[in-house]
Amino acid sequence: MLRPADSQAGPKRSAKQVFASNGPLIFQDRFERDLRQWMLDIDESHHNDALATGRSPRVQMVLQGPQRTPAVRLTLPGGPGDFRTELSLPAEAGHQERWYAARTLVPAAPDAQGFILMQWHALVGEEHKARASQTGLRNFPNMAIHVQNEQLVVARAWGPLLTPLREHRKLAPLLPGHWTDWIIHVQWSTADDGLVQIWQDGASVYLTRGANLYDNISLVTPYFKTGIYRPTRKPKNGQDAAEAPTVVYLSTIAIGDASASLQSMQATLPASP
Repeated sequence: MLRPADSQAGPKRSAKQVFASNGPLIFQDRFERDLRQWMLDIDESHHNDALATGRSPRVQMVLQGPQRTPAVRLTLPGGPGDFRTELSLPAEAGHQERWYAARTLVPAAPDAQGFILMQWHALVGEEHKARASQTGLRNFPNMAIHVQNEQLVVARAWGPLLTPLREHRKLAPLLPGHWTDWIIHVQWSTADDGLVQIWQDGASVYLTRGANLYDNISLVTPYFKTGIYRPTRKPKNGQDAAEAPTVVYLSTIAIGDASASLQSMQATLPASP
């Protein structure tokens, strides 16, 4: 069941306008009311209209499934040039320690090329963007969770922006049609004190220590985006044959500061549907 009157996202906002100034919980959305805490990140062909109105038919508040769970449904059409339908939050100043909780549902497994479900992205700055246009640099997110076939994968990029260090590691398999609970703990850092921990449906599936940001760029915590980002469908990659739409659902997103814990973030997730 759609709740279209609630499906308007907010305008571009600063971190101070979105995040609470003290914790442990600085952000939470169970998608029970509206999308005004979020910004839309839509394909260029649709971006201007979405930016002007805060609305897109690709992003709808719904009551999902037999349990009528409040959620937001994101759809990526399968037409030429359709490669992203995401909700985003602003970047915070400084390299912060943050906890993230999310509940996601992917109704059907994608192909092997898959898509990004959640990503944490650096602000590289105009100077680096200009260099990228000359060098062919790809601005990989510092961290992303991908869906490929029925496999969930964490991907990371850090170190020198032009020659980044990269890692891809499998998590637990995707269960199509079932809600997945995520807890992600990150000490964002360019140094050895960096930390990434990931729990998937209550089980620890990933742990790494050390640097997890790019060197010598804007001193901010990566901004969070979630939804569908399918880079192989970008116009420059030439994959413009029609394909079936991709759909994901989100029922909870929460962010905690350094004083949060695994237990306090688990408590932000409602009882399993």
